[in-house]
Amino acid sequence: MFEGVNHNVLMRLTKEKKISYLLESVALSKQKGNEYNCLIVGGGIESENLKRLTDSRGLSDSVCFYGPSYDENINAQLIMIAECCVSPGNVGLTAIHSLSLGTPVITHNNMCNQGPEADAVIPGITGLLFEENNVQNLSEVIDDFILNRKKLFMEQKCIKEVKMYWNPAMQTSVFDKAVLNSLGQ
Repeated sequence: MFEGVNHNVLMRLTKEKKISYLLESVALSKQKGNEYNCLIVGGGIESENLKRLTDSRGLSDSVCFYGPSYDENINAQLIMIAECCVSPGNVGLTAIHSLSLGTPVITHNNMCNQGPEADAVIPGITGLLFEENNVQNLSEVIDDFILNRKKLFMEQKCIKEVKMYWNPAMQTSVFDKAVLNSLGQ
């Protein structure tokens, strides 16, 4: 199914992830001659609509609907083979999971509509940001990322970011400080 194309874009399927934006951006990239594999992990109510969109955009040969996966070893393998994890909607723990395995994250730039974990996506260091709800810009950002082989430069930085700031000890410290500040101490 994926002969001749060795790029992967990984996405976990949930409603708020706006996966249709990912498919539309991959279709735009394909029109420019940039073809990528897109691996969608997950299942749910939107699966059939997304499969129809994939067919209608001529992406059937490059999009794989893996289905739900609850096996952490398999999930880790899927994340590590990906060039990047693209989350067109809000991103949360998916970002930390991907970054901890050295896979940069692409997500939107409106931090008011993000989970706190989106702060781990540092443009040019651990991932890239695109303009929220702008499929054209998402396509451009994915092209920039993959064509310039940015994973090679970001992989170790992703792992370092999680080890330094997104570990249980550090997050406990952040929580403790917030509680003490709220108590006026």
